[in-house]
Amino acid sequence: MTSTTEKVLQTAVDYATGGSAKARQLANYTIDVKGCPLTSYFGVPQADTDTSLKAGSRGPTLLEDYHNREKISHFDHERIPERVVHARGAAAHGEFVLHTPIPELTHAAVLNDTSRRTPVFLRFSTVAGSRGSADTVRDVRGFAVRFYTEEGNWDLVGNNIPVFFIQDAIKFPDIIHAVNPEPHNEIPQAQTAHDNAWDFFSLTPETSHMLMWIMSDRAIPRSFAMMNGFGVHSFILVNAEGRRHFVKFHWKPRLGVHSLVWDEALKLSVGRPSARGGGKFSEYISQAQLFYNSMSDVEREHITSAFSFELGKVDDTGIHERIITRLDEIDHSLAARVAKNIGQPVRRNTCKNHGMRSAFLSQVDIKEQTFTAKGRKVGIFLQDGFDTAPVLALQSALKSEGVMAMIVGPRKGSVQSGSTSLSTQFTFETCRSTHFDATYVAGGSGENYSKGLNTGRLIHAVREAYMHQKPIAVSGSAVEWLQRVVLPSEVSPAMVGEGNVKVENGVVFLAGTGESAEFGKTLLALVAKHRV
Repeated sequence: MTSTTEKVLQTAVDYATGGSAKARQLANYTIDVKGCPLTSYFGVPQADTDTSLKAGSRGPTLLEDYHNREKISHFDHERIPERVVHARGAAAHGEFVLHTPIPELTHAAVLNDTSRRTPVFLRFSTVAGSRGSADTVRDVRGFAVRFYTEEGNWDLVGNNIPVFFIQDAIKFPDIIHAVNPEPHNEIPQAQTAHDNAWDFFSLTPETSHMLMWIMSDRAIPRSFAMMNGFGVHSFILVNAEGRRHFVKFHWKPRLGVHSLVWDEALKLSVGRPSARGGGKFSEYISQAQLFYNSMSDVEREHITSAFSFELGKVDDTGIHERIITRLDEIDHSLAARVAKNIGQPVRRNTCKNHGMRSAFLSQVDIKEQTFTAKGRKVGIFLQDGFDTAPVLALQSALKSEGVMAMIVGPRKGSVQSGSTSLSTQFTFETCRSTHFDATYVAGGSGENYSKGLNTGRLIHAVREAYMHQKPIAVSGSAVEWLQRVVLPSEVSPAMVGEGNVKVENGVVFLAGTGESAEFGKTLLALVAKHRV
């Protein structure tokens, strides 16, 4: 291989994987096939793989065309294997850099040398869905991390939920078979909203705690960067003195723990106890009560809605009765609300709730929660003739805070205003408000601008964002349009007119057409809150 070819390969590998040490190691096993002849599956060079041999220009295909028969036969027998669980995933290369050594726990260099940059490979995945299922389903998010240390490979496996449906591994095939799609029609995909799943849950009391987690917002995270990670395995770490320590690894997101709402998710289509507490291993309700007690009022509403949705897809009333009985053991008010929503009688309160709470379970009231605008997306909806000053100023403000400003226009390409031209990432038809954490509609002038404001997709995007309790920003002539056309009963007329930046019901108003630093700061503050 020539030095030029080696440089080209190195550049390609570095570009694709970030130029990590692992990527450079993989380059040693990379083969350049440029200039090599196309061959059959048995290594015979082929001059043409696009045309079969025929009897004449329009005649039948000849049987002696072994390459044609070989190619078709190979295609007929293709079947790419799919994982039984965790088939749907996303992965990335990266590097692990230690910030604080822990010699008191281990003498492993990877956990003590702060100057070392260890290549890692990480894969996130859902559990129940096939490889073509959606990324936003209500499910556990599992992840596997491989550290390519100088001493050898080290694997860490975890979930974003610290408990599981079962306590004994022998039941794992049973739970997976239960949550799989109904066998007669392969529906629903990557969902537990069907009879088989809830029949299993209703007959297995140990699922109670996990059901609280899976029906909460924890099961529909905003992104992989906004969810907790809980290591599955316990490790024994040995320090230089030979002392042993039991350790579990947890991941805490720098961007905080935040989730989608169920409408967004639809549209975006087990710790072992100590011997002292061993008697509680078969007690399934108290932990479920602790989780539910720790939720905020909004999160309790979401849990109620999740149970109601899932059970609403179940036809067997016997399953309904068993689940309502189970919920009543956890919290009577929860059971009563779900029972009412699915047309079941309210049960008598059969179990006393211990009333204990934890400060680390609620995503709203969680201790040390992080709220930041960094990593968020803001959709900037523009028409030809938009006011350039507030748009460019807001773009700059968003970029400075690590927020992605995505331009949405009436067409692919660019949107014009005088001598200013901005490239669009989306059109009104190719995106929805669910793609963004906030929505901004810029004011403008001209015939094309006025016509564009009446676009149904634009009106729907703003209304949908408002329904999902996301920040909305408008400026210039879009202020009056929002109050009169989009949200007439939600925005007071006082918001229309000259004045400083105003905020009402999560909507930021800038009546003028000039730059405003306060406008950007106000919107960023609302974006950081996740919901308004």
